[in-house]
Order: sequence, then structure tokens, then C-alpha cells
Amino acid sequence: MALFAPQGGPFTYTLPMIDGRTGAPHCENFEKGEFAKVAMMIGATSADRVYPSTSTALFLRRGVGARPGAQHATDIPIFFDSQSAEHGEETGVRHNAMGDAMSSYLVNFAKNGAPNTGWGLKVW
Repeated sequence: MALFAPQGGPFTYTLPMIDGRTGAPHCENFEKGEFAKVAMMIGATSADRVYPSTSTALFLRRGVGARPGAQHATDIPIFFDSQSAEHGEETGVRHNAMGDAMSSYLVNFAKNGAPNTGWGLKVW
């Protein structure tokens, strides 16, 4: 399945999205069973304009910020602890500590269904 083969480009580039269009005939691929059968996590900020779905688990917690929401996808490098690859030498000690903590919460949630399990993390 060439769609999932590594491609060139920036480190954070995620296929198959190209300017709002999917880069593969996704309906046809789905009908043929040609897709990655893996779990996925889909996230959004509280500022996104979407509607809840009864077919997905919905985790809501609204944080306090200076401005409502966040720029789209600015949290992704920290969430997956890849901020050094994204920002290079501009990445500070606090950014790396946050990336380490966030990725640990993510792994805990994926493994146990609870972000606070193990590794001595503070309660989420």
C-alpha cells in the first residue's frame, strides 16, 4: 500500500491531506479493504467548529487561556514529543519537559484508558 510508505517532505507532514483534499481515492480504497487497520486518535481544540458525534468517545475539558482555543495543530509537536525536530535549537528546557510529560500521558491513556497511570505523573 503505497499510501502508507514513507514520503519525503517536512518532518511533521502527514499524508494524504493536500490543500483540503485527500490524496488517495479513499472511498474506493476503503471498499477494497486497502487501508491501515490501526487505532487512531482524532483531536480538536475547543475553538474548532464541529459538532459532536454519538459514534465517537467525547472527552471534554476546557482549559483557561489568554485567548480562546489555539492555533490549529500547534500542540501536535509537544503532544508527540517531537518539538525538537519541529523547532530545532529554539526548543527550550520547558518545551522538552512538556513534550515528555504529554507523550507519557498519551501512552498511558492508550495503554490503560487513564492518563495518570504509572511513571509518577501528576494527576491530569
